[in-house]
Amino acid sequence: MKFAGLVRRGTDRIATRAGPALAVLIALGLTTAARDRTWATYGPPHPSPERSAVKEALDRAGPWLAAFPAEDLRFDAAVGLWHIRQHVDSEALRSAWERAREIADRDDDNPLRSFWDRSMTAPAEATAGWEVPNEGARRVNTNRVISEALHCAGNGWRPETTRYVAGPMRDDGGFHTTHALWAVHIARRNGCLSAAEYRSLAATLQRELRGHQSGDFRPGSTREIDLYGERLLMLLLTEDRGPPVPDWVVRLAGLQNDDGSWGIEAAGEDHYARYHATMVAAWALAVWSRDSTCAYSGGTGPQ
Repeated sequence: MKFAGLVRRGTDRIATRAGPALAVLIALGLTTAARDRTWATYGPPHPSPERSAVKEALDRAGPWLAAFPAEDLRFDAAVGLWHIRQHVDSEALRSAWERAREIADRDDDNPLRSFWDRSMTAPAEATAGWEVPNEGARRVNTNRVISEALHCAGNGWRPETTRYVAGPMRDDGGFHTTHALWAVHIARRNGCLSAAEYRSLAATLQRELRGHQSGDFRPGSTREIDLYGERLLMLLLTEDRGPPVPDWVVRLAGLQNDDGSWGIEAAGEDHYARYHATMVAAWALAVWSRDSTCAYSGGTGPQ
């Protein structure tokens, strides 16, 4: 906007002295120069190996998610698929979402339903009535914190919850830390944290997650892949995209199985573990593909 204003002011002066035709030509030249600088900084808008790898991974993931047995789905499948479809969409993803939502609809008072059902409200005791653990106490289910953040505009976000996500909730780059970062991101978007509070909390949690990622990550289990994808997802959601985040995107895409899933076969492993890992990986790649300078037009999700 500042650049556009500068162009307008400059061309107005030129138009006065040399006529409007010359002003238009100069404005076009300045606009082209700005575009060329953007291309020089971010790369030209044509397919790259990274972009192609992400698109292919998402194209393979959709049918796998859609074919997963409905009887094995859980509530959070709907949460993940709804978010994926805000960035990219396809027939397979729509089918997967419809099947997952049918399962989630059975839990009609779950506060997390308000991700996709904006008309839903929840009583304050359901979202901000849980007891916040002290340092050293057992952590609560991560959905407690997400629910409080999701409904904080109406039910409040407590100071003790801020202290919890900043300290006792953290688990050295694990799933509780990823959800802590997601919670403060949601709370900030809902107007329940100031910009300064959010920046401080997010920076601390981002550093923790970054410290456990690796470009040459060699997983030994589906859970490790799931966590790798979830760390990346939360960094992307909170606009932490600097190096080496792009390398982690490529690495995650490269871990996909031939059938479109993410995971490693293991005796006795919960069947849903692979679904969750695949959903999270697809979500992370969808956020990257839609919002990065390497984005591809894979479709827009429902608003």
